Amino acid sequence: MGLTLNQKRITQALQESGARFIVIGGQAVRAHGLDRQPADLDIWIDRSAANARLVKKAMKLAGVLGDSPPPTEANVILAFPSAGKDKEVDLFTSIEEEDFDAYFDRSERHKYGSLELATVSVADLIRLKEISSALTDEQGRKKDIADIEMLRKLL
Repeated sequence: MGLTLNQKRITQALQESGARFIVIGGQAVRAHGLDRQPADLDIWIDRSAANARLVKKAMKLAGVLGDSPPPTEANVILAFPSAGKDKEVDLFTSIEEEDFDAYFDRSERHKYGSLELATVSVADLIRLKEISSALTDEQGRKKDIADIEMLRKLL
């Protein structure tokens, strides 16, 4: 699976820093072997204080965070290189009331080019898509529902 240069830079920096994170969203759908063209790379990060410091270190290493505080608050989405049509990566600090540790423990390793990254399991990805479909606009909802239908065939 191909990642853009910015996506590779960010995920490699996260890995090298030792940060805990999981690939979710469209890239995870692709990692499970389904034909999907993701608009960006969605990453869910552990927002514990220790991990937030590692994430900040990684983002500085990747040249994308500057002097903002480490991401420890719930319901924060950090977009890189910026929000809008040029966005390539979203970092989520939480997803509703879902437990990052449980998802991380059930995650699987998948190849993204030369990188092997923790990726949400199929069953967990379906759950995240169900949550997303309830929170997004009509276009996003249609995409999530189509993803759910394809992912269910893998169970």
